[in-house]
Amino acid sequence: MPQVDWSKRAEYVRLHHGIDSAWANEAVDDDHAVWLTPDPAPVWEGGLMTKNINEVLADEGAAAENYEIPDNLPDNVEVSRPNRGQSTVVSVRLSAGEHARLQRAAQSASLPVSTLIRIWALDRLRAEDEGGTAAVAERLARLERAVFQRPA
Repeated sequence: MPQVDWSKRAEYVRLHHGIDSAWANEAVDDDHAVWLTPDPAPVWEGGLMTKNINEVLADEGAAAENYEIPDNLPDNVEVSRPNRGQSTVVSVRLSAGEHARLQRAAQSASLPVSTLIRIWALDRLRAEDEGGTAAVAERLARLERAVFQRPA
């Protein structure tokens, strides 16, 4: 069984997670304990962290994408990986007010903000593909005409 040195983190774990080291040691000693390998915690060598958060996230993401689902799953378990293959991330700058509005909308829909944004963006693209709304270029041209139109 692994040995855990609680000398540096016991107080933090107790305060932030409500778990004392005696209880944690009991869990560590459990024959049915589940251990994740590799541990996503940073590796320290000579007082310097050898992995930055981006490397850790990249490693964890790659491991999750390459995870092989076991062959012997219970009959009532259905495997679904709907987001596999959607790997492009888009960053959008919003004001604090805009972000708060998105959070409220997502909360009322019981969705994460990123899921709500993806749904809205894909719905808009689908509508434009089907000709249901004016294309963005057409709307921009109308706006430019309205703003920059010179009086006769």
